[in-house]
Amino acid sequence: MRKNLGAKEWLYPMPVLIIGSYDADGNPDAMNAAWGGIGDTKQIFLCLSPEHKTVKNILLKKAFTVSVATAGYTAECDYVGLVSGNKEPEKLKKAGRDFGGKGRGTLNGRGSHSYNAKTSGSKGHGTPKGKGRR
Repeated sequence: MRKNLGAKEWLYPMPVLIIGSYDADGNPDAMNAAWGGIGDTKQIFLCLSPEHKTVKNILLKKAFTVSVATAGYTAECDYVGLVSGNKEPEKLKKAGRDFGGKGRGTLNGRGSHSYNAKTSGSKGHGTPKGKGRR
């Protein structure tokens, strides 16, 4: 059945975003984020659950990378989306991404587009800092 949804500010097909971060000890982590996109000319939005190791790292470090997944890295991107960094500490190495030590390199692979970012102070469901749900 086909249904006209009208004009919406949705992006289809939705890009697969790989969100990279480092933990307190400098160990890299990345996750596959299907819910995100451009929020403004200088902002992106990400809808991430607080249980993810990457989210904990972002809140700790106040920084992350965003890479747009490419077809050449389908297997690696799929792996970081299926395996939890909370359960597998060497997730990126097992995905085929070895950074040669803690805190080195970027969290994107050849052929992807990566952007370094800092958190804007928003907290919980996109509400202003301090006004988010707990």
